[in-house]
This record gives sequence, structure tokens and C-alpha cells, in this order.
Amino acid sequence: MADWLQRQGKCNVYLKESVTWVRRKGGCVMNGEEESKLVDVYGDNVAKAQAHPRVAYQRMISTRRVKFVCTICRKTVTQLRYPGRNPSYCSETCEDEGRRKKTQERVKKLRTRQKMTQEQKTACISPEEM
Repeated sequence: MADWLQRQGKCNVYLKESVTWVRRKGGCVMNGEEESKLVDVYGDNVAKAQAHPRVAYQRMISTRRVKFVCTICRKTVTQLRYPGRNPSYCSETCEDEGRRKKTQERVKKLRTRQKMTQEQKTACISPEEM
């Protein structure tokens, strides 16, 4: 199909990803090029709750260049991303390190909270009750 489109002069390449069609924009496919993806929109929660939900309409979404600073290594990085929240990490290694740090902080808070409640319980018990 891609060869046929290129012969027709349109020079767009369509790739099938799971259920949606992906189109690379801007002529022939090149490295670092933006992508577009056709997304199925199912409508409201009532439509999604049906046994076989029907697609209300389809929307074309495109990647955009996002420039951000990695929270771990402090490098400024530019990546092509689909719409959504901005990334915090530049690579999987930085993401793993960030997850490790967040887990350590969470466990530290949990342990201090548990220690405080334990101290409060022991302080509430008066010497007469022992």
C-alpha cells in the first residue's frame, strides 16, 4: 500500500498499529520526522459501558517537539511526544533512578509516621494501667 501511495505522488506512508492507522506527515518518511495517529473516540461513559461500544468519531493527533530538563541528570532534552503531560526523565535509566528515589522518600515518610503513632500509643498507656 505504501508503494502505491508513493507512486501516486502523495508520498504518505500508512502503517497499521493495533487498531489505529498511523500516518507519517510531511512527504517521504525521514528520521526525526513528526508522526500523526488516528485515535478512536468512544464518546461518553454510557457509550463505553456497552458490551460492544461504537466509535463516536476519530481524531488525528500529531507529535510535537517537547523541550524539558531531566529531573535526575539535569540535561536539557528535546523529544517528539504525543499530547499529554510533559516527561520528567530523559531515559529509562533516569526513570529507574527517579522511581528509586521516590520510593525511598515514600518509605521514609511511612516509617516516621508509623514511629510517631507507636510513640503516641506507648505514651497514652499510663504507668497505672501497666
